[in-house]
Amino acid sequence: KIEGNAKVKSSFSPQQQFIEGTLSFEQQEPKKEIPSYIPSFLDIFCLLSSIVLGMLFLLASPHFFSSLALHTANAPFRHLGIGFLFLLAFPFVVALLFATLLGIPLGIVLLFAFPLALLFSHIFAGFFVGRLLLLKKTKKGYWFSAGSFALGTVFVFLIGLLPFIGGVFQFLILLTALGGIFTEKMRLVSFLRNQKKI
Repeated sequence: KIEGNAKVKSSFSPQQQFIEGTLSFEQQEPKKEIPSYIPSFLDIFCLLSSIVLGMLFLLASPHFFSSLALHTANAPFRHLGIGFLFLLAFPFVVALLFATLLGIPLGIVLLFAFPLALLFSHIFAGFFVGRLLLLKKTKKGYWFSAGSFALGTVFVFLIGLLPFIGGVFQFLILLTALGGIFTEKMRLVSFLRNQKKI
């Protein structure tokens, strides 16, 4: 109960019986929440940043990214499973490394490398999704790869705006990209070993 006068700004009217004195009430419109499917400025900025970074990566190593995207798109469910297993095994591997004195430096390196791997997987997701959407196309070249990457990145971004389903979709795509990168790295290591370069 309020003793004295009161001035209230609210979207609903307060009860007069709880106020002794004069009640001054100013009606306010309730704030409208922006729907989750409408992207914010930060969302658009992150989308454009991902496209620019992906274009630079592709320019630096076009063959690697084109091959990586094609292999991942040809077997997405296999790479999804590999990415899921990698995500489950990672904390156990790091814990085992920290359990040994010699493994601690490597464990620290892996802890710092893991966020970078997730960021790289997030960017690479656009490559393999774009290649998946254009799987029947046999064109090659930088601009085709760049266009399919931009298409895939925008597609993943738009699906991600959907409530709940979008988040699940993006998580599965991230795991697939992670599995694709891990498989390609293992393939590269195996090739270098066969060539006796490592």
